Amino acid sequence: MTASSTNHNLRQNIAKVLKNKPKVIITEKGDVIQVNSISVVRRDGFFKVLNMDFSLKKCAVGYAIATATHDHAMARDVVQINEKIDKHTDDLFMYRYHVSKNPTKDYLEHRISHSTTQLNRLTEQLDQTLKSIKIA
Repeated sequence: MTASSTNHNLRQNIAKVLKNKPKVIITEKGDVIQVNSISVVRRDGFFKVLNMDFSLKKCAVGYAIATATHDHAMARDVVQINEKIDKHTDDLFMYRYHVSKNPTKDYLEHRISHSTTQLNRLTEQLDQTLKSIKIA
């Protein structure tokens, strides 16, 4: 009898959680990805969502999903990771440019190595963050 009661309570709790979560519908039409009523559009080399610019498509879609599900903490995390990825990408371009002008500068090679490592770490962190987004 207790197993049946526990099973019933578990089903009720799951139904409450699923009922309270907004439903997420993702559609792709050409260059526009629609997440419920939020559009992700590529313009000028960036993916634009609401009033935000993202350099990576998965950041933009993750932000749109987090916004549609009202998960503000997740949206903030995606924005912060995107900003850090942009910074390290810009650093890599700058360091590589200066290495091409001054190939004897060893410290630039070390900075390239460090920025590459940080960029890889941030990409993995972004993947883990996006995997934790719940879509009901």
